[in-house]
Amino acid sequence: MSLSKNINILILFLSTVYQVGFCQAFSSQGMLSGSGLIIIPTTVSAPPAEFRASFSRLSLLSRNTRGLNVWAINGGLSSHLELYTKLMGEQLGTFSSLISYGFGAKLHSPFEMPYINQYAIWIESVTSDQLQVGTLNPSKVFRGGLTASFGTDGIDPVILLGIAIVNKSTKPLIGGGVTIAASHTLQLGSEIVYGYASENSMHLLVNASTRIFSNICLTISPGYISSKNVSTWIFSAGISASSSDIDFHPVREERIDEFKLPSIEEMEKQSNEEKKNE
Repeated sequence: MSLSKNINILILFLSTVYQVGFCQAFSSQGMLSGSGLIIIPTTVSAPPAEFRASFSRLSLLSRNTRGLNVWAINGGLSSHLELYTKLMGEQLGTFSSLISYGFGAKLHSPFEMPYINQYAIWIESVTSDQLQVGTLNPSKVFRGGLTASFGTDGIDPVILLGIAIVNKSTKPLIGGGVTIAASHTLQLGSEIVYGYASENSMHLLVNASTRIFSNICLTISPGYISSKNVSTWIFSAGISASSSDIDFHPVREERIDEFKLPSIEEMEKQSNEEKKNE
């Protein structure tokens, strides 16, 4: 099946479930939720039938003619599975751009682990039909790993452990960061990632996301990138529109036990009442 047919099928599916998503809330928005310029994926999957479209622009500050545009579509298929597709156009200072396209998935595990708040398995594949030297993104790369959260109320440290197969060369992918829910409408964060773009590559990023409407979020992410082909300060900005409402710091629901064992006093009281009614 061709790439265009795959994209059309995904868009058609997400369009059919768009209206369903309006009744939901999503507390882990981020920029593309792991598929964009904030690299470490969140540990939370999108709600079922949640639809999100995003655009972001990355500028390489040391090269005025260079930059990267990212378009992405995310969709929640269930309470534990999220899929996305993205299209990237990298400006090389020539008459044409280098086009890359990627597909990814994130599976939020329903099983609990000691000392870990949440964790998820994440994979993505990015390819390009054009082979260019000196680009920010490799022509062919597969990434996958485990992302885990150790968060408390409003503060969420995360780690990423995995591999990156860049042009048939397998290297470790390691990352760590933290996000802070400053309010219901503002989230701050920072992260460092090793091995994302190429061997010995390093991404140092800080970010801020703010909700401007109930389902529209703006994100800025300055930082520094050092890779095999490019080492430069960067500045990125993006916007995402979601069918679900955005709340960076939702109120935690108290867990209610389905069965509560009555006390001895309560059992005696109930027995006495039953005897009186006889």
